[in-house]
Amino acid sequence: MSYRSKRHLLSRLLKKSFRDAYTEQHVKTSIPEQIRAIRIKRNWTQSELAERSKTTQTVIARVEDINYGNLSLNTLLKIASAFDIGLLVKFVPYSRLVREFEDTSIAAVNVPAFSDDVSVLEHWAANQQQEQNAISISEGLRRQISGSDRLCTRSVSRALIERPYSREPQAVGAVYDRPGFCVQSRSDQVTTQRATAVTSASAYDYNVLSGVGR
Repeated sequence: MSYRSKRHLLSRLLKKSFRDAYTEQHVKTSIPEQIRAIRIKRNWTQSELAERSKTTQTVIARVEDINYGNLSLNTLLKIASAFDIGLLVKFVPYSRLVREFEDTSIAAVNVPAFSDDVSVLEHWAANQQQEQNAISISEGLRRQISGSDRLCTRSVSRALIERPYSREPQAVGAVYDRPGFCVQSRSDQVTTQRATAVTSASAYDYNVLSGVGR
């Protein structure tokens, strides 16, 4: 949709009567068109979709008719089950609604079955777990640096960066996030360094060094 088309649509949406008509039109026409597009993409006839939906061919013909306008949630749920896809019915602001209908091409409205969508879901689940692990490790390390008596070796996915490593001798038990950066040291002879900034970074090995500085 061009800039001019968007501005024109916005000017019309300023009228309440047009907003109501816009919503009604898209609900009543986009769903029938999408059902038909998905069915054709899978090379199913109306009768095949009807059989998988446990309904009749007449019902499917009505549902695919953009002039019918009397869709029921029950029927849509049956069709979603037949396609093995999800069905999303929710109220949204107009800023979201107009974006939903910017691209109504066949490619845009086609929906993959669950079997073709599993890899995407697995990637989503893996990312969620990684993010949770990163947050847990970061919180644990922050608590350790702020007052724990124990220094341990661990790999983390969020680095706590302190200041450039000094060539002056360091204490036994210094913890380094990478060569040249000291996160914490513990000794009666030196002042304990504290991490003052937290930043996301690539995973670094946090190693407990025994002996004096490097």
